[in-house]
Amino acid sequence: MFPTAISTISNTTITTTTTITTTTIATTTTTTTTIAITTTTTTSIIITTTTITTTTIATTTIATTTIATTTIATTTIATTTIATTTIATTTIATTTIATTTIATTTIATTTIATATIATATIATATIATTTIATTTIATTTIATTTIATTTIATTTIATTTIATTTIATTTIATTTIATTTIATTTIATTTIATTTIATTTIATTTIATTTIATTTIATTTIATTIIATTIIATTTRF
Repeated sequence: MFPTAISTISNTTITTTTTITTTTIATTTTTTTTIAITTTTTTSIIITTTTITTTTIATTTIATTTIATTTIATTTIATTTIATTTIATTTIATTTIATTTIATTTIATTTIATATIATATIATATIATTTIATTTIATTTIATTTIATTTIATTTIATTTIATTTIATTTIATTTIATTTIATTTIATTTIATTTIATTTIATTTIATTTIATTTIATTTIATTIIATTIIATTTRF
């Protein structure tokens, strides 16, 4: 039996034909024939298959997904209305209706009548002073002073600030460190060592000469038939 290994050796035949021819010349004599066939066959079939298979499939995925949306919204709608409405009507009205009537009415009738009935003088002396004096000092003052101040002041201080500050940081970082190492190291050592030490000693001692006889003794066939796919079988038949 030989070691079994994974290999294929098909239809290998080693045929060794050893023919020993003995020539005997003898005529009734003493013939000493020594046939020594020493065949030492050492067949070593060493099939050493060392397979070192290193399969390293390393996938390191460092995924950093940062979706940061910072919205700073400042909405200032300020309406400041300073309204000053001054409707001022100052009416200084001086109405002076003054009627000063200085009326001097002198109705004076001075009759100096001297009736002298004597001398037959009728003298009528009439001194009549009729004074109708009407003095009218009329001062009519209709004074209307209107100081009108109409102030309609509307001051609108409107500050409309719609400020939207969007600080958006979107970081989608995928770092894939992939190390795929498929290392197959096959150290195959196939050693087929066949050492055949064959010692054939043919010693023929013939005392006589008469008969020449040729005798062929031996046909040694070493047949090694290996029919195998995965098994190496050595069958030695002598």
